[in-house]
Amino acid sequence: MFGNVGYLLLIIGAVISMFGYMSGTILNSPRIVYALARDKVIPIKALSRIHKSFATPHIAIIIYATIGFILAVSGSFEQLAVIASSSMLFLYLGVALSVMKLRKSKKDYDGGFQIPGGWTVPILAIIIILYFLSSLPANELIGAGLFIVVLTIIFITMKTMKKKKKDND
Repeated sequence: MFGNVGYLLLIIGAVISMFGYMSGTILNSPRIVYALARDKVIPIKALSRIHKSFATPHIAIIIYATIGFILAVSGSFEQLAVIASSSMLFLYLGVALSVMKLRKSKKDYDGGFQIPGGWTVPILAIIIILYFLSSLPANELIGAGLFIVVLTIIFITMKTMKKKKKDND
């Protein structure tokens, strides 16, 4: 509609948007990894170290940035976009399922925000997410499913080991 000027504005806007997102992600996500290691959810103690001078989880930041860099240079933009969007859909699916579980377990809770509409919003969200996930190619669904299964096995194994250790102590 606006020709070359519109195209240029669109590219500049996309670059600014991506830069903002990546800046927020590189500042926030390593701290999640740090907290998981600190709370012994991730069994890698080094990820919970804090830099003496800067008071930041420097090892978690370096590992997170390195993994991001490797993923960025090893695949095409389309592959990365599919991985990012499908992983966020799985995350949102977990949130929608959690809302349903919390609604069921905390019926008399009035201490905070509740989504209006009862079960309608999470059920609608689950249907929409499953619809979007159904458009993924089979190999990407299998890959994401295997990743979730592996993480689940690791989580259950670690939980069992902690319980055995606690029982032995």
